[in-house]
Amino acid sequence: MILSIREPSTNSGYFLVDLAFASDELGIPVEARKKEDRSSAKWRWRFTLKLLDLICGAPDCLYAGAGNEVDVPTPEEITTNKMMRQSLPAVWGLPSSLCDSRGRVTEDVLSSGCPAAVEQWNDHVTAIKVWSPLSVVPADHNAEAIVLGFLGTVL
Repeated sequence: MILSIREPSTNSGYFLVDLAFASDELGIPVEARKKEDRSSAKWRWRFTLKLLDLICGAPDCLYAGAGNEVDVPTPEEITTNKMMRQSLPAVWGLPSSLCDSRGRVTEDVLSSGCPAAVEQWNDHVTAIKVWSPLSVVPADHNAEAIVLGFLGTVL
């Protein structure tokens, strides 16, 4: 597991935190996983979500994202709509204060009819699950667009 902190290319004053780890069982296609692979993948994904919760709950966190072999776009990429990413996060962690005070992202996702899940993990973090590496259900690109649009307006 590798944790790195880097300064973004803009003078925003924010630092980017990257957490990278070997995907192991999460890298095996869902339908090809053996029983022991499914159990390990489930544990690894739950551990990832706990880390996402901790990172996103830190003071002044703007947002966080997690997924298998994905890149979380930088604030600059989101606000300029110049994301060069092939695969976006499976789960977005948003500080609840940001959702409450500056927008209706959770209501927009819920009212859109998207299959994405919105969960209040605790008093500090709202999670929007766009897809899961534990399921063969494809990513919900409508929910993804709502989250990116929201972040583009508040960053």
